[in-house]
Amino acid sequence: MSTQTKTNSSSFKLSSIGARVKAFIIDIFMVYVPIIYFFTYIVAGGVQNFHNNGIYPFLCFAIFTIIQSLFLSIKGQTLGYKYSSLYIFDIKNKQKPTFILSLIRFVIFYVSYSLLFGMVFVFLRKDRINLHDLLTNTRILHKQEKK
Repeated sequence: MSTQTKTNSSSFKLSSIGARVKAFIIDIFMVYVPIIYFFTYIVAGGVQNFHNNGIYPFLCFAIFTIIQSLFLSIKGQTLGYKYSSLYIFDIKNKQKPTFILSLIRFVIFYVSYSLLFGMVFVFLRKDRINLHDLLTNTRILHKQEKK
């Protein structure tokens, strides 16, 4: 796949690592933190109860993953991707990934990064594609408006 694709009013290129990290941080603050806050103070009734019950952190994590997968499968963007002008693209089908593919992508992301291999893998490749994108045949593209 070429690193640049053109449309009538804009062009797309593979996104940088920095843009993807920035988008993920935005997603954490805009989606994950409110979920944790809700479960900590509304559902669990406080920090101590949240920490004493192992199901709450897991539910927060699962809800975040489902919401992010829905965003990717419906819009092709998470909130952080939208802010950063990033789009996900399934190179096999030449469209947005399905919900299941997005979910699998997040699971691979979580496993590979928890083992630290995911953080190193991206720097071992010349094209800087993440392991989870390589295995799911997805790419994160940056939209650049024509000047």
